[in-house]
Amino acid sequence: MNILTQLRNAFSRIKEEHPEIIHRIENLPPRVKTAKKYQEDELNVLQRKGIGIFPLQIRDQLQVENKEVELLDIAQFITSIECGIDEQRLKLSDSFWESYNKIKFYQPKSENSQKSEVALETKAHKNLKVYLKLISPAEEKLIEFMKTLIKDIKKYHTLSDRTLGRLGRKEIKTNSNSAALKEFQEELVITMKQLGEDYLEKANEKVKNQRKEIIIAIENLKNVN
Repeated sequence: MNILTQLRNAFSRIKEEHPEIIHRIENLPPRVKTAKKYQEDELNVLQRKGIGIFPLQIRDQLQVENKEVELLDIAQFITSIECGIDEQRLKLSDSFWESYNKIKFYQPKSENSQKSEVALETKAHKNLKVYLKLISPAEEKLIEFMKTLIKDIKKYHTLSDRTLGRLGRKEIKTNSNSAALKEFQEELVITMKQLGEDYLEKANEKVKNQRKEIIIAIENLKNVN
């Protein structure tokens, strides 16, 4: 079961068993900050900018120096923030605001320097860039769709791991054989049929009148009585 299905199932279960929580969430401000007990000291921040979603984390965030921001995949992020219905809310630590501001102004690193958590995006992006040079100019719709995928990977990060795996699983090179290139194009066609040629435009239109930015911060604290 992929992570999106797990999240949908969890949301449906909460909505059925605790509808009051959904009502409270709907009325929260665009910026929320809280803290809870956990096995590690870390700050987790989920940012939504337009249709882009960025799960960010600082580990060992109570230390004074060398605080590094990491871009996580959503499954890792959910593991760190998940808690029970009756989880006690804690007071934010003295280190919270320094770490929070570091994350808030974080700029993702370039593709070549991203860590293993975004390896799928890196591989898919590389394959798309290579195949864009090889594809027949007659494939106009597919070319435009590939450009949309590249834009999504670089700016919005909406593609599922399954889709990224389909596009990045096998490396495409300028000297790849015809069978490998044909297989990659077939994967592109399948992806275009599943998502739709203009999926990114529709997603942008959907959030046009919504809040431009949402920031949810969850601080995990280890040594709490």
